Amino acid sequence: MKWKYIFIDTAPEPQHEDFEVYDGTSNPEVEMTFEEAEEEELDSGKPCYVVWTEEEVLFKERQPEKFKLRTKRGKAQVEWITDLPCASAKNMLKSNLLDEDEVFSEIIVYL
Repeated sequence: MKWKYIFIDTAPEPQHEDFEVYDGTSNPEVEMTFEEAEEEELDSGKPCYVVWTEEEVLFKERQPEKFKLRTKRGKAQVEWITDLPCASAKNMLKSNLLDEDEVFSEIIVYL
């Protein structure tokens, strides 16, 4: 199943730009790739950024993936990198409204 990360900046003025998600695992043979970030709008009108995995991520007892987020932060545009949470098979599941057979994991990250 694919994973969808939603990034929401909690500051009154946006602090982050140039969202990039990447796989920080040390084994390039199993490295996951991600689509480019797309800006969207929440129901409240607040902007957010969405990033999808390009391929499906298999659930395991312990997720070996170490996904990271890289952005430019603040007025000085300092590079900022943080670890991202992994999805769980028990929660964070959504079904595609256009295709109910398709299920994906949605992970909301507040910055």
